[in-house]
Amino acid sequence: MSAPPACDTLSLDKSSRLSYARYVGFVGVAVSLRKPLTMTPARIEANRRNAEKSTGPRTARGKVQSRMNSLWEGRRSRLYHDLMQTLFYAPPCAVEKTARAALTAEQAAHPLFTEPVEMFRQAEIEVVLENRRLHALGGS
Repeated sequence: MSAPPACDTLSLDKSSRLSYARYVGFVGVAVSLRKPLTMTPARIEANRRNAEKSTGPRTARGKVQSRMNSLWEGRRSRLYHDLMQTLFYAPPCAVEKTARAALTAEQAAHPLFTEPVEMFRQAEIEVVLENRRLHALGGS
């Protein structure tokens, strides 16, 4: 048996001391159920080749898609928050114009941003219709 690694067993808790004792052969025999990972030159070379392959997106479209990936569930993103604030304080009947000014064409086509814009647009329409209804009742 090879020499045990240097270890201050007094600084370990009871279960760690027992594990260490088993490891060095004082109590029973400790047998690893997992084979040790041996890094052979062939394995190292294979890892190097795989790392060269996985460099991320290379085309402009791939990079744009990669940037937009986080936006699928990005309701906590700063951009989403800023859009909601902007739409909330948009002047009357200007939701569509405000959204066009705040978003790029790519963002405007993304479902994460089209849904709140549509929601604000529908709310705006409902407010206008309600105002017309109230004026029609009051004008009679």
